[in-house]
Amino acid sequence: MSNFERSYWEDDSKVQKWSAGKGKIRLAWINWRKRNWVDFRILRREDEKYVHTREGVRLSPNQLRELLPILRELLETIDNVEEEEKRKSESDIN
Repeated sequence: MSNFERSYWEDDSKVQKWSAGKGKIRLAWINWRKRNWVDFRILRREDEKYVHTREGVRLSPNQLRELLPILRELLETIDNVEEEEKRKSESDIN
């Protein structure tokens, strides 16, 4: 398999440095030197296109598999904390 890059998801960056169309975050499958990688990267706006930056991380498929349950747990924790804060602020109003 030759080197290639296939984008799966892009979204505008929410970080101030890259906001207002200056940058996008991208998730891609990359095959580089006969190895597969999952690449999370900031793409910066340059002229009329987006180009790679050094700001990102590449994970092996196995690293990503190990990370998935941890990400689910993290998101559940965040949701629970946000819900608790919402309930608390609603009770403070009443």
